[in-house]
Amino acid sequence: MNGNDNGEKTAARPSSAGRKIKYLLTAAASVLAVLYLLYHIFGGFSGGVSLFTVSVTEADRVYDVSGAIFKSEKVIASGTPGVIDRLIPDGGKFSAVSGVAKVYRSADAEGTARALEAIDKKIEIYEQSSLKNQSYVTVSGIDAAITAWYADAARYGASYIAGNETELLILLARRELMVGGRTGYSQELEALYASRAKLLSSLGTASEEIIPGEPGWFYYTSDGYENVFSADLVNDSGTYTMTVSDYEKTVIKGPDDTVGCVGSYMTSAIWYYVCEIPLSDASLFAEGRAYDVAFEYAEENIRCTLAKISSDVAAGRSLLIFRSDTLNGMSFVRKQTAAVTVSTVSGLRVPISSVRVVTDGEKAETGVYILYKGCAYFRRVSVLFESDGYYVCEATGKSGYLALNDRIITGEKDLYDGKVIE
Repeated sequence: MNGNDNGEKTAARPSSAGRKIKYLLTAAASVLAVLYLLYHIFGGFSGGVSLFTVSVTEADRVYDVSGAIFKSEKVIASGTPGVIDRLIPDGGKFSAVSGVAKVYRSADAEGTARALEAIDKKIEIYEQSSLKNQSYVTVSGIDAAITAWYADAARYGASYIAGNETELLILLARRELMVGGRTGYSQELEALYASRAKLLSSLGTASEEIIPGEPGWFYYTSDGYENVFSADLVNDSGTYTMTVSDYEKTVIKGPDDTVGCVGSYMTSAIWYYVCEIPLSDASLFAEGRAYDVAFEYAEENIRCTLAKISSDVAAGRSLLIFRSDTLNGMSFVRKQTAAVTVSTVSGLRVPISSVRVVTDGEKAETGVYILYKGCAYFRRVSVLFESDGYYVCEATGKSGYLALNDRIITGEKDLYDGKVIE
């Protein structure tokens, strides 16, 4: 026992080992306190609670329609049955003095026409698959495009395959070039053009050359609707005269006979897409405004101006008349659906599965539960529209509403204000 000079007892000093244990216990207690706090803030360690941090997103508000294309066009007919040699590329422009096709008499017109068509198809594929001046093309990129083509074919079926077969053949031809270290099919094309010339030479002199006598854009086919879906029905001398009733009577008409048709041509680059919508939705659109339109069969979005909204109040229907002069990339399949981008909206991105309706007394509120300081709290949302599994909600800035960077609870069902999340 230790003492001082006065005989008083002194407190025993803890040993060095004892001090270390005390410090370790204090540190452990601090760590446990932090872990306990984190446990409540992040919903515990069970993994039963999932959190989604609210961010700002931009999304296109799209409106789906179904309509028909109206054009200024004429049918090209041949007075002489035989093999047709088209002189202008499909969709190509020609002048008032240009010939668009020649007709040759043949004892086997049908078989010769098929042979010529097969040669022209191969020429088209080989010419469009050229890799010259396309250093960005890679085998992996081509493979990805081929995979996407098959996915679209599985999704859309026979109509997609029929309309996009050439696209696949071009991709396969490009892949063959890449693997073989080549940039083009010059030798194959030379042989094909020689075969084509030999085939036509065997037919002798053309019995007829077709010259429309006015400029236009030549198309290899006629769908029989050239006189049914005429642009004059939509826009008569600068006046948009078509009504809801006119449109409904037109779309039920059948096509004209196309026997003997060599093709057709547009006399004006301006065309119209007309569709019918509920009268109540007409307020989403504005005359004179340009819209991006994704047509069912077009290669890319087409910029169109909404020229006219014609409404029939009694019928509760409105007619949207879109106008465009874009030809490249546009497919003129007569009747097709389209998706019109009405607006691009910025708002809060919220998973649809997290939104619920909560009744407080007699009033029902739509919102989500967020995690704040280890507890659940309800925050109201103002939904603008739905996009790809999420709601785009207004960032109101009001008290009690969802805000940027809030953490939405997505893994719990039985939630209420103030519930401790463990």
